[in-house]
This record gives sequence, structure tokens and C-alpha cells, in this order.
Amino acid sequence: MDDLIVFWVERMPIKLDLEESKEMNQLLADLLKNKLDLMLGDDLSRLQSIVDMLGEQLHELYMRKETIKDFGFLLADLQAVPMINEVFEVSIF
Repeated sequence: MDDLIVFWVERMPIKLDLEESKEMNQLLADLLKNKLDLMLGDDLSRLQSIVDMLGEQLHELYMRKETIKDFGFLLADLQAVPMINEVFEVSIF
């Protein structure tokens, strides 16, 4: 399962197909909301990639408004993740 998640996250973001982008971003939000540990990896190895992707995609062109709200709640919840500041060179919280 871990390899499949890595494969999928590495192919994000989807930029050319805007409808598919909205679907995949909602799926990512749902997975992060319900399976955060699995999606981030044991050592938070996928966190940087996911945050980078959000930096590019957090816009109504690529996401529905409710998806943007979901990611907003997720980013707030990340403050409670152990080792969060160690993942980034500069503290974001």
C-alpha cells in the first residue's frame, strides 16, 4: 500500500485536466483526513511533497471550495503531529 501511495502522490498535482484535478484533490483531502499517518508515512517522508503540492493547487481552479476548507482544517490539525517542525528547514508553526 505504501508504494501505491508514493506512486500516486508523486504524480500530483494534476494541472491539465481541471475536473480530474478537483476529484483527485478531494480524494487526497479525504485520505489525509481519515488516514493521516498512512498518507504522511512513518517518518513524515511525504509531508513535504504534499505541502508543496498544496502550495500549487490551493485555488478554486484546481479544487472545489469544500476541498479547500478540508485542507484548511487539515493544515490546522498538522500542528499536533509529533516532529512536524523537524520535517521543514524553517518552522511553519
